[in-house]
Amino acid sequence: MENYCEKQLPVKKPSARNYGIDLLRCFAMAMIVMLHTLSKSGLLTETTVGSLKYEIVWFMEIFCYCAVDCFIIISGFVGLNSKFRISRILLLWLQVEFYSVGLTVLMQIVQGDFNLQELLRSLLPVSTNAYWFFTQYFVLSFFMPFINKLVLSMTIRQNGLFVGMMLVFFSLLPMLYAVPVDILGEFNEKIFYTERGYSVLWMIVIYSLGAFINRLVNSQRLDRIKGYVYFLVFMCSDIIIWIIHYLCVNRENKVSQYFVVSYTSPFVVLSAVGMFMFFSKMQFCDRANKLISFFSAGAFSVYLIHLHRCIYPVFKEFVSLMLDMRVLKLIPCLLFTVLFVFFVCTLFDALRERLFKILRIDRLCKRTDRILTVKKTDV
Repeated sequence: MENYCEKQLPVKKPSARNYGIDLLRCFAMAMIVMLHTLSKSGLLTETTVGSLKYEIVWFMEIFCYCAVDCFIIISGFVGLNSKFRISRILLLWLQVEFYSVGLTVLMQIVQGDFNLQELLRSLLPVSTNAYWFFTQYFVLSFFMPFINKLVLSMTIRQNGLFVGMMLVFFSLLPMLYAVPVDILGEFNEKIFYTERGYSVLWMIVIYSLGAFINRLVNSQRLDRIKGYVYFLVFMCSDIIIWIIHYLCVNRENKVSQYFVVSYTSPFVVLSAVGMFMFFSKMQFCDRANKLISFFSAGAFSVYLIHLHRCIYPVFKEFVSLMLDMRVLKLIPCLLFTVLFVFFVCTLFDALRERLFKILRIDRLCKRTDRILTVKKTDV
């Protein structure tokens, strides 16, 4: 089978689909479910500091922390050569609306408690920030064609300098300027307003990084680097984060570890790049490709379903049962929970996808492209 990663076509031509990146979508979403499981179960905050259980759950947290950056890197890598279509944004918005409104109505029927205010809130997922990632990503989507134009207008050297400067100002300096809690009582997570990664600004930075990686791959400048090297980069970055975290919390005067356990942390960014490149080197047989395509198509809906404001309390109550489990029982329970949530939500989304096809939602959305699509000459 042809190695799609090492034989990329020129920038102006469409490249073959990389199923390793599709698999990363699935894996990254499973990591996000793990992050929510660890945080909402109380394992990160209620476990005895310094115990084996504490160190294990925090290493799992750190291992999964690059998942959000991975998703945005994928968007930049894939989106650089994609034609901007307003229908894609509209279809994504309708997908969010479907779950936001549909699950609210369903839970109100099940609970027998009609709440008009909650129903109205579900109709406005962006303005109410029902899903923080989608709210920021929704805004980013409208900037993508302009970022792509900027990236493609520069030489690779200029592009590297541009991305490098953004990472220095919005990743490295915020970490270096962070003040431990034992000095000023609160470390400055708002420096340069990156909000530890919960912002459109940070998404623009990581999207640009993903687009730059696309150019490096297409120029064949990364061909000689093997996949295992990127895996080592990913693991070494996580180990460094874990060591710093260990030094911060396992001392007499505990200090904040969130200057390094953050989406904007340079080590988390490096971990995300390592993971992205590692998966992009993977190759699979045709049967595996079909399976990967099926699950990757529903990956985003896993996020929308299990984080819905009516579903999340149920999810939180369920995972809180793991708090008192011993390590040998806890680890398989965590893995089972993540896989269960991922598979159930993916299968549920297959039904949603089928409904959208029956209603021809995608065709209706594409009609907007005739009027609102931004042409290359316009951007």
